[in-house]
Amino acid sequence: AQAAHVTKLTVVNSRVVVASMEGRACTAEYHAAAEKFTLYAGTQGSWLVKNLLAGNVLKVAPEKVRVVTPDVGGGFGMKLYLYAEYALCAIAARQVGRPVRWAAERTEAFLSDTHGRDNITLGELALDAGGKFLALRTKNYANMGAYLSTFAPFIPTGAGTKVLASIYGFQGIHAHVIGVLTNTVPVDAYRGAGRPESNYLVERLIDTAAGEMGIDRIELRRRNIVPSSSMPFTTAIGQRYDSGEFETIMDAALAKIDWAGFPARQAAAARKGMKRGIGLAYYLEATGGGPSERAEVRFTQDGFAEVWVGTQSTGQGHETAYAMLTSHELGIPMEKIRIMQGDTDQVPTGGGTGGARSLYSEGTAILATTATVVEKGRQAASEVLETAVVDIAVSYTHLRA
Repeated sequence: AQAAHVTKLTVVNSRVVVASMEGRACTAEYHAAAEKFTLYAGTQGSWLVKNLLAGNVLKVAPEKVRVVTPDVGGGFGMKLYLYAEYALCAIAARQVGRPVRWAAERTEAFLSDTHGRDNITLGELALDAGGKFLALRTKNYANMGAYLSTFAPFIPTGAGTKVLASIYGFQGIHAHVIGVLTNTVPVDAYRGAGRPESNYLVERLIDTAAGEMGIDRIELRRRNIVPSSSMPFTTAIGQRYDSGEFETIMDAALAKIDWAGFPARQAAAARKGMKRGIGLAYYLEATGGGPSERAEVRFTQDGFAEVWVGTQSTGQGHETAYAMLTSHELGIPMEKIRIMQGDTDQVPTGGGTGGARSLYSEGTAILATTATVVEKGRQAASEVLETAVVDIAVSYTHLRA
C-alpha cells in the first residue's frame, strides 16, 4: 500500500525429467523361515525405503525388512523414494518363493521416476520512489502430479520459500502456494528442489523492475543488498544469516565477466550483424536434510578400518572424502580404510543423501566417532604402559609424512 511502484510478473519453471545414468532397478528376496524381506535397490538412503516399505506397504515390523544399496549411478533426489516396483517385487518374491528382479528401461523411467519443477508463479515486487524494496508477494501453482510423492508438498513450501528473501532487505514477504493434482507423473525433490524456482522469480522481478523504473539493474540490486555490517541478519521470511559479503561477491563476479566492457563487445557484434546480450543473477542456497548423522568404526581381522555411514554415495565421491577424514584423525593410510554404506542390517539408522547434507552431517559424525576411538586407544595404552591417561600423547606425524 505504501509502494511508489509495483512490478508484476508471471514466470514458468517447466517440468524436468531426471534421466539418471543408472536407471532404477531392484532385486527382492523373501526368506520364508525368518519371514524376512531383502531388497537390493539403487536408492539415496536405504532406511527411508525400508521404513516406508515395512510400515506403509507390507505392514510388518521394521526388522523384517532389509534394504541393501551398493554404489549408485546418479540420483539427484529422484532415488530417495519408495517406488511401486520395489514393493511389487517384494510381494511377488514372497508369493512365488524365488527372487524377483526388475530394471527400468529409459521409456519406463520417463513415465515413472519422479520429475522436478513444474510451477507457474505470480510475483509482485513493491518498491519506494528510490528503488528500495518494500515487499514481495508470490502465488505459486505447483503441479504435484497424479498423486503425492514422498516430499512433494514440502518442495514449493518449506524448501522453496526459505530463499525468497535472497540477499535483499525486504521488509515483508507473503508466499501463497497451491498444490495442484493433475494426470501427470508425480513431482518431488530434484536438483535444488524449490530453491532454484524461487531465486529465478526474484531475479526476474528485479530485472523487470529496473527496466520499468529506469534504474540500472546492478544499481537496483546494490541499493537493496543486505550489507555485511547488518550481520547477523534475520530476513522477512524468518531465516537468520550469520554472515555474508553479498556485495563483494557481486562485484567480483562483475569484474570476472567484464561487465563494464560489455557495451564495446555488444557494439562490435552489432557491426557484424549479430546481437549480443548479458545477464546476471544472484543465487542464494539453503541446503536441506537433517544436520545429524551416525558413524561407526570397526577394525577387521584383515587389517582394515571399516567406517559404516548413514549416507549414500550416488557419485559424489563420499568414499574419498570420508576416508580422508578418517585417515587424518586416526593416522591410518587411506588404502587401509573401507567406507561401508547402504545396508540397514549393518547400520541401524541413517538419513541418506539429499539436500547437500552428506559431508556436513556425516563428516561431523566421523570426527566425533574417530575422537572416541582415539580416546579409547589412549585408555588402552595407559593400561599397557602403566601410566595415566593424561600422559598419553597421540601423534601421526610419521604416517602423514
